[in-house]
Amino acid sequence: GLPAATSFKHVSPAGAAVGLPLSETLAKIYWVDDLGELSPLACAYARARGADRMSSFGDFISLSDVCDVDTARLIKREVSDGVNIDKDFFSNVVTDVKEIPDAAKIDLAISMITLKYTQSNSVCYVKDGQAIGIGAGQQSRIHCTRLAGQKADNWWLRQNPKVLGLQFKDGIGRADRDNAIDLYIGEEYMDVLADGVWENTFKVKPEVFTREEKRAWLDQLTGVALGSDAFFPFGDKSGVTYIAQPGGSVRDDNVIATCNKYGMAMAFTGIRLFHH
Repeated sequence: GLPAATSFKHVSPAGAAVGLPLSETLAKIYWVDDLGELSPLACAYARARGADRMSSFGDFISLSDVCDVDTARLIKREVSDGVNIDKDFFSNVVTDVKEIPDAAKIDLAISMITLKYTQSNSVCYVKDGQAIGIGAGQQSRIHCTRLAGQKADNWWLRQNPKVLGLQFKDGIGRADRDNAIDLYIGEEYMDVLADGVWENTFKVKPEVFTREEKRAWLDQLTGVALGSDAFFPFGDKSGVTYIAQPGGSVRDDNVIATCNKYGMAMAFTGIRLFHH
């Protein structure tokens, strides 16, 4: 019953989401806090575009419903099919933790729908009704997972008070702010904080967001759902609590043991979603 939206770039989704309300923090990091209360469809698109705003620049937009006024207002200022999954799709839970809440099933469904239309190998991280990290078209599923995980980490790092408190100069556009934030939270932060450079973007020179501070913040991220388009032959974490994958790897036992170690729930769907 929720409207949905996807932000496509070069055939692959850069973000996908359903129309759950935005928190004050999410509205701020998606640059829509000045628009007031948004419709569910507009929330879906704000979330979809907010998953990876750098990649979504100049995107192709897919909406599940007729575009309403709120969504049109949001789209106007930006440069700019489905899978039927029923409630039993995630019933084959193979881990010690058997409970997958309905909200997590919605997130897993979003990951599966996203992966169906994403070039393989692909992995999708989802939280609170939106994709937050998509790794697509990689020759190695390990590298694909690292790519998606890094995007999910960046989504979470953007919500840190240090990032929310950045004082941008007047007249700095949303795309330039997104680029500056991406540099600030990454390893190349001096590209935006060096003397003679930061003055072009900020009113006040920001403090360095240290590796230790970032690690402590990332450790607070939980409840993430992870979908994989094919077997998932290795153990991984990165804030993940729920996993859906086809199963069938010779190392399934290793992945199940890793899930049990970290208290995760994992469902085998029995369906591969390869898209070559």
